[in-house]
Amino acid sequence: MDLLPRVSVVTGKQIPFAAAPLTKQFEFGTADKTALIYYDETCDVRVSYAELEERTNAMARAIAAHARPYGPNRDQDYVISVCMQPTHNTLIALLAIWKAGASYVPMEPSFPQRRITHILKDAQPSLIIYDDTANPAMFKESGVPAVSFDELSLEASALPADRLNEDETLVQTDADTIAIVLYTSGSTGIPKGVRLSYSAICNRLWWQFRNFPYADTETVCVWKTALTFVDSVCEIWGPLLHGRSLLILSRETIKDPQKLVQVFAEYQVQRLVLVPTLLRSILMYLSLNSSERPLQHLKLWVCSGETLSKELALQFFRYFGDRSGYKLGNFYGSTEVMGDVTYYVLEKAEQLDMFPTVPIGVPLDNCIVYLLDEEMNPSRESEPGEIWVSGRNLAKGYVGGQGAEKFCDNPYAAHPDFGRLYRTGDFGTLHKGVILYEGRTDSQVKIRGHRVDLQEVERAVSAIQDVDKAEVLYYRLASGNAEILAFVTIKSDARLSGNHIEVTLRNSLTNYMIPQVSFEVNLY
Repeated sequence: MDLLPRVSVVTGKQIPFAAAPLTKQFEFGTADKTALIYYDETCDVRVSYAELEERTNAMARAIAAHARPYGPNRDQDYVISVCMQPTHNTLIALLAIWKAGASYVPMEPSFPQRRITHILKDAQPSLIIYDDTANPAMFKESGVPAVSFDELSLEASALPADRLNEDETLVQTDADTIAIVLYTSGSTGIPKGVRLSYSAICNRLWWQFRNFPYADTETVCVWKTALTFVDSVCEIWGPLLHGRSLLILSRETIKDPQKLVQVFAEYQVQRLVLVPTLLRSILMYLSLNSSERPLQHLKLWVCSGETLSKELALQFFRYFGDRSGYKLGNFYGSTEVMGDVTYYVLEKAEQLDMFPTVPIGVPLDNCIVYLLDEEMNPSRESEPGEIWVSGRNLAKGYVGGQGAEKFCDNPYAAHPDFGRLYRTGDFGTLHKGVILYEGRTDSQVKIRGHRVDLQEVERAVSAIQDVDKAEVLYYRLASGNAEILAFVTIKSDARLSGNHIEVTLRNSLTNYMIPQVSFEVNLY
């Protein structure tokens, strides 16, 4: 093929970095410093870095003992499933899994049985760790051994707490070892597991550390994103790798903008990653109390997971001003590219006048974005092209080699780091040196930061008894919130209510995939 014209490719900085398992990156010199804070209305639990080190070392030995007899999965990965609500115990389990030489695959205790059954069958974990919010009966048919976190902690209490030797771990890990498996919605109706290596995670984190370093005064950072969502990876491990305290918020706190603002103010949080829907809710709450300015210290706001509108960005600067050092980032990516692969930072409202929409920006370090037509030829400047991604952020692929058509050899590669391409399914244009997002041609949308394929929802609705036809659409309310709407035609002799449809769907779809409004249409 011909050399790729500059107008159709945007290249991030090429910066060497040393990728390695994150367990080898921790600096436990701050042993007495607080690592984890679990906050809700009933408790305030704190775990020091020294305690985190010792507890995870001992628990890693217990995990390895449970998992070793069952061996790795078909991809030769040792995978441990974690079905827990976000608390300090969840983080202890995750770090212990890594120290044991395994990767973690998270599941929400609220997941429907069908989704849990599929994940366990597909990922083939060697062990399930669950807490008291999960029902262990959901795991029985899988045949995968399951142990509660409390039981595991009790076993670990009798084991050594020093660092593990290599012969004690399940495998000897390196930069290419799979660290996390995250399941995403798929057009086939079957979620696919994305295999993320330590190398991809390190590239994303090291870029963040270079471009958005932690200030000396930034002592507490927040984890509030669901563990099943890729943004949780950097939200959790970024602060801990830099010796900060990680504040873990309860689900009840996350759902309440007033409580969120109070917590951010109390702990002087200085950066936040959130979906635009949550940003809108927080700004709405702040505007009701305009005489108070509780978040003057929160200077970096990063939007990800949904489209950031110009209207919402302007609302942000109307409240905070554009001469006070506040930054509003617009990050773009997907699970397959470790969450984020391009970024654009707004520091003043005037920047919005330069573009028709808020740009998704330019690639992260060691990443390249190509804009290609249907025949994989470069698009011209200002003409839409499909977004393909190459570089160090790419996942290893999907569990079991599924979705191979999404990953392919890069015909434009001039370096081994860029030998593979990932097809995002999104479209973009190059405008004034930055990429603008132009939408998709398939049925995938983002709901509260989660990728949802409307075909998966439509198949689930259509499978309900007495449903004749179903059409599922995506729309935005006047508030800016995204919703899924199901139009249902039922068989002429059937009686079916919208409530019945919703209840039935909860057996197969996660909460954020349930259509918010269902219409029943009778045929005569």
